[in-house]
Amino acid sequence: MKKIAVGEIRRIGVEVYSTTGADFEIDSAEYAVVNTVGETIKTGVPRIEDKKITMLFNGAEIPTGQYNVIFTVSIADETLKFKVFVEVGKL
Repeated sequence: MKKIAVGEIRRIGVEVYSTTGADFEIDSAEYAVVNTVGETIKTGVPRIEDKKITMLFNGAEIPTGQYNVIFTVSIADETLKFKVFVEVGKL
């Protein structure tokens, strides 16, 4: 879980690796910020740097609360999903 203060901007993300050691390239990715009742608050295209996929989470644009950032990643013929739990609150 990542804790982000109201008004703070933080880069969050995931790193993908092969369990078999095979080399691969990430073809595309997208993200969705979803609140606790399942409503999508924000969507976008994250930054892809080699095997890392990140987005800027802006605690000033999103109300105080708990969120899941869901990354959807396409690699060759597979689609993978990763979830990062984020809590926005006061210090």
